[in-house]
Formats: sequence, structure tokens, C-alpha cells
Amino acid sequence: MQIAVMRRGGFAGVKLRGVVDTANLPTDVASDVERGLHELQFDRPPSRPQYPDSFQYEITVVDGDTPRSVVLNESELPDSLRRAIEAALERGSLG
Repeated sequence: MQIAVMRRGGFAGVKLRGVVDTANLPTDVASDVERGLHELQFDRPPSRPQYPDSFQYEITVVDGDTPRSVVLNESELPDSLRRAIEAALERGSLG
């Protein structure tokens, strides 16, 4: 399952994008990530950021033919997804 992440916000407002495939994560991490993704409420309107310098994460999951997306504030990000998001952004690019 591919996970595309775009992080925006923070002091500088710089966008950072990256992609990770759960097949490339350790098995226990991939299981946690996939479980966490199934619990997300996709296609909901994004919440307003709590603080002007906080991050928002747009997470798009490609599993089959239909991509699904959700925008989460930093405080809404489930712990089960943090390692996948970090892995995606480590391989990421600006813009």
C-alpha cells in the first residue's frame, strides 16, 4: 500500500512531499500503519490548525485503483502513522 504525504505549515510554511510503501517498512510497523490507516476518516473536510505554526499533513493512500485522502492537524495524527510519515518525508522533496 502506498502512502503519499504532504506536510505544510510550520514557521516557514514550506511544503514537503514524500511517498512510502508499507511493503518497504518493517513488518510490525507496516501492520500498525495499515491498521491506523483503516481507522482514518477519509474525505472529510480538514480541521483548522490549532496554532499558526503547527503542521498539517495531507495523507493519500493508494490501495488498488482508488486513492483516498485526508488532511490532519499535527495534534490529530495517530501514533500508529508517525513512523510511516517520517519514512515518507525522509525520502521527500520540497514543494
